[in-house]
Amino acid sequence: MAVGKCALCNQVKELQMSHIIPNFVGKYLKATSGTGYLVDIVNPNTRRQDSHKIPLLCEDCEGLFSRYESYFAEGVFHPFFKNGISTFDYDDNLKKFIISLSWRILKVSYDDFIRDYPKMQSYIDKAEEDWREYLLGISNKINIYENHLMFLDYIDKNVTLPDGFQWYSLRAADGSLVGNNDHVYTCIKFPWMFFVTTIHPRKKNGWNNTKIEDVGKILSPQIIDDVGFGDFYVQRAVMVMSILRDASADRVIRDISKNPDRFLSSKSFEVSLIESKRKREKVKPSLPNGVRELVEIIERSLEPVGLDEDKKKLISYAQRSIADSLTYVEKPILEDIDKKILHALTLSGSTKKNTQCYFETNEIISGLLVDLSESKQEQQEKLKEELEIVLKGKKPEDNRIVVLFSFNPKLMPMPYETLYYI
Repeated sequence: MAVGKCALCNQVKELQMSHIIPNFVGKYLKATSGTGYLVDIVNPNTRRQDSHKIPLLCEDCEGLFSRYESYFAEGVFHPFFKNGISTFDYDDNLKKFIISLSWRILKVSYDDFIRDYPKMQSYIDKAEEDWREYLLGISNKINIYENHLMFLDYIDKNVTLPDGFQWYSLRAADGSLVGNNDHVYTCIKFPWMFFVTTIHPRKKNGWNNTKIEDVGKILSPQIIDDVGFGDFYVQRAVMVMSILRDASADRVIRDISKNPDRFLSSKSFEVSLIESKRKREKVKPSLPNGVRELVEIIERSLEPVGLDEDKKKLISYAQRSIADSLTYVEKPILEDIDKKILHALTLSGSTKKNTQCYFETNEIISGLLVDLSESKQEQQEKLKEELEIVLKGKKPEDNRIVVLFSFNPKLMPMPYETLYYI
């Protein structure tokens, strides 16, 4: 540990290695990740066991912040993630926690922001002084600023958002000074929630049920009608996700392959399913009709009854892989698959006989059976028989997923059956 001036109390003491984003957030992300590691946006190719720390506070001031962090972790953060509770009674410790976060983000973001927007320096300097004195109990010039806490959720699939947005909002931890030469505030993002503290101007319009007073209750629904903030939030997500995707995708895939069970049981996997479906929704309208219908059949597939949770998660992973494989293949392959599907349907319609077609991608071996059986049971039995035939012709070293679709126009409105071999 180094000796230096504590950024909060200004006394020369031994400095602690202080977390900018509280340690309980990093522990949650690590425990619920698909890899067991954290990714730092500053050094995305480096796996981290802990969230970012710098020599910032003395032991006494670190202890002060730790008390506020314990209040939030025990009273809000963990109840939210364990039990889905997003309505809370709170006291002034919540405001102190948010100000302690905002003060830290202000300190580490100060130089870069002032360099770009020097007109905001006097406002930021004043806020830093007021926040620091409030945290130290010297003064109470804090009510001129607004503090907001917003809980996040999965976004409706019909809302147009960039790739990776859901991952950023539900899995990333981030913080910065936000603004330009007209306005500035701090924004800190935890998984599923974010905090805003105003600097200039000191009021936020269009924010409902998000403002934190000295004491009160967090209520739902929370609504933000603030176009400027929305634009920033989307742009921030794009920037963060582009850095992480470009720098660390291969390493993350290697980590997942070492421990697939952990990945399938993680919050990372849960969010990745949602994000994957969102991306497909943007592409599906451009797919040929036959291929789009197969993708939607996969997405609508019901979980088999009687399977344990691990097997259900494995099937969810397979379903995502199959749907993605059909969605993102090259256009000539898509058109060829669509022609085969149309030919099989047309031939069965004209001959009144069962027909079939097969197609492959780098990830799957697939086939469509047009089956005119008289019952669901018979349709299912024929699908199993066809799977046995496909597996006999499959090379042992071929690890691709096999998925077969069976379409029976006699059994409307549920004509489809699917069968996977993973």
